Amino acid sequence: MEKIKAFHIDSGRKYFSPEQLKDIIDVMAKNHYNLLEWYSRK
Repeated sequence: MEKIKAFHIDSGRKYFSPEQLKDIIDVMAKNHYNLLEWYSRK
């Protein structure tokens, strides 16, 4: 069974620029994360 390594982003509470999001995804890939949970409010 594959282990799930998740990272949660709440962009409804804090603004992330597109560059910051790209950097986060790059770090996730390097550390073998396989799930990104992204929550956003309007």
